[in-house]
Amino acid sequence: MRTACITLFGEVRKSLLISWTYRADTLIGLFMFSFIFVGMGFLMGQGELNPEQLAFLFVGYLAWFYTREATGNLSWGLRGEMTAGTLEQMAMSPAPIGLILMGRVLANLILSSMQN
Repeated sequence: MRTACITLFGEVRKSLLISWTYRADTLIGLFMFSFIFVGMGFLMGQGELNPEQLAFLFVGYLAWFYTREATGNLSWGLRGEMTAGTLEQMAMSPAPIGLILMGRVLANLILSSMQN
């Protein structure tokens, strides 16, 4: 249990530090997702922002955003590990690889929540 907590905490801390290092990228992504949401609202409201339609749009947009973040970041992260040659090191760690990946998904969830 102790190994699981250390692994999860380490993965979340690592992701937060990387996100802080690339904060300009994070802010640009936040701006773009906001712009996309407002643009979708204008398209659905035929040039107007209708609050009733925005409520339904917001729920669908959040579901899409979280799904995209969880799957996209995990797959791109693994691809980056393969490219850098550190995937083998991750697999040789004392913690199971599933636990490490679970930590990354948790970190992606936290970062995605901070962006929204």
